[in-house]
Amino acid sequence: MKTKLDIDAIVSNAVEEQFRKDRQNEYMRRPYMDLSEQRKKQKDHGGQYREVWKMLEKDINSKDPDVSGLAHLKLGAVCKEIAGRSLTETELKQVITYCVAGHRNKRWKINAFGQMYCTKEITSSDIETK
Repeated sequence: MKTKLDIDAIVSNAVEEQFRKDRQNEYMRRPYMDLSEQRKKQKDHGGQYREVWKMLEKDINSKDPDVSGLAHLKLGAVCKEIAGRSLTETELKQVITYCVAGHRNKRWKINAFGQMYCTKEITSSDIETK
């Protein structure tokens, strides 16, 4: 008994396999990207977030739920303007944590999207010697 070969399925599988190999080869040929250069291009938005926090801190910590709710809405709207998009809960939480810490986190900077990154430079005292 003869079985019918599905030529279309065989060809499509071969084409998918070739595309996968091409993508893998292209990925392996990408040059090394120095991330320190990319970090230098990031802009620090910590000052803007702190100014907004200082203006709204009293209202956010208010015991009146109407005042507190309005302040939270204002904070969300201003953060949306700074970032250019609405921030997720975790990003907004990081922004608030960053602002509450105040001057204690001089090594940390925050970009517009609530992602923090360290700016500590390695000095000779940080290097371990044997």
